[in-house]
Amino acid sequence: MLMKKILISAFALFALIAVACNKQNDQTMVRFHNTLGQDITDAHMDFDDDHKTDVGFIPAGGTTNYIEFDYFLTGDDWPMGTLAGIKGGEAFSAWSGLWCGTGVTFKQLEPGLYQIDIVHLGVDSLGWNQLIFAD
Repeated sequence: MLMKKILISAFALFALIAVACNKQNDQTMVRFHNTLGQDITDAHMDFDDDHKTDVGFIPAGGTTNYIEFDYFLTGDDWPMGTLAGIKGGEAFSAWSGLWCGTGVTFKQLEPGLYQIDIVHLGVDSLGWNQLIFAD
């Protein structure tokens, strides 16, 4: 009887691990690496009014844990959302700088693990804060 319970418990544990591993392979997981000299707090990635994901704290020189995204739009291999938060005590909103008028092709990011390097927050030629993503 004890052996039967152990066998059933082992099978249930194996099934849970298999389901968890398979589910992660079907998810889009993104982490953010802050190459800037200041922490970013209260960060969130917004694609539109319905698709917003909290990122939280991104330490200077640090990387977040992987964050699950149900929706992640890209354009010609650039993330197409707006990253917003607070840096140096000031609120900012920054994006990749591509838009439909440039002929960019939009698509959903395939499930997998990705990292976005935050390499620049500054004003572009149009006077907008522009976020440049790198591999």
